[in-house]
Amino acid sequence: MGCGGNCLGCLNRCEDFFVQFQSDWEEANQYAPGFIRNKPDTSGFVTAKGLEDALKEYVKSGDFEDFAREVFRVVGNPEDYPNLAVTLLNDLVFRYGVNAVDSLAFLPVDRQSVVATLTGNNTLSLSGDLKAGQVMNIQVNPSVALKVTLPAGANFKLMDEEELNLEAGQTAEINVWCTGDGVYSVKTLVS
Repeated sequence: MGCGGNCLGCLNRCEDFFVQFQSDWEEANQYAPGFIRNKPDTSGFVTAKGLEDALKEYVKSGDFEDFAREVFRVVGNPEDYPNLAVTLLNDLVFRYGVNAVDSLAFLPVDRQSVVATLTGNNTLSLSGDLKAGQVMNIQVNPSVALKVTLPAGANFKLMDEEELNLEAGQTAEINVWCTGDGVYSVKTLVS
């Protein structure tokens, strides 16, 4: 810094080293704690171009594009949803929590995790469509020997088994991944 850390004596020379990012953009007093000496002058324009011109020394338009791409990557196109906040909350509800069921028929699709305790043969089906990219993980716990039949429709690609023959006390996991609009990939694992 050249001032040995004592900036009171050289305030004018060291002033450029300090920028306060939590500022009051309406503050006109340059000695106020919320004032930024080199903040852009936003008076006299209301267009997006004017704002871009004022911020060009601080933020590049590519930064906004990168931010938009990241939003789309994480939550999808916000224009597809009437209320983005509600969509994010619904996504959290889907991801966290477990549906406990006693049948694999018409499984609810409002939770990512399902634990099924079964007492007889079952055929897996969904009560609705998952969104593209969503995954359901289903744990199957049979209390008796039974057979689980997996969906065989054209929209279901079975990666391994068509049916599971389970003994009492075994545990199976079924992974249902929505790879497109109403299209699913299904994998199984039995211990």
